[in-house]
Amino acid sequence: MLIVNIFQFRFLQNHIASTIGVVILLAGLGTTYIGIKGVPSYKSDIPSEIAGLQVPRDSVHVAQGAKIATLLCNECHKDHETGKLMGNIMPDLPKAVIPATQPILKQ
Repeated sequence: MLIVNIFQFRFLQNHIASTIGVVILLAGLGTTYIGIKGVPSYKSDIPSEIAGLQVPRDSVHVAQGAKIATLLCNECHKDHETGKLMGNIMPDLPKAVIPATQPILKQ
């Protein structure tokens, strides 16, 4: 009975070691692929009305923008090391958020 238990233990040990080895191999292959091909980038077509956007830089607009950024953007886009917002234009911005940004974008 003891011999069977030792055999089962060794089989389980070999199976776990093989699984860990396969996971490490796949992670290495994925890392190598990204290292060779690079991180994917996508063409960004910025609409002309946004590309040429000029927003007044007075204290009222700055305060309004800071409030909107605090409410909508900071959670996902704030770099905690620098304290600055990072990221790209979000074309998939929910329609519920768009009315909050319209006064700034129209000026």
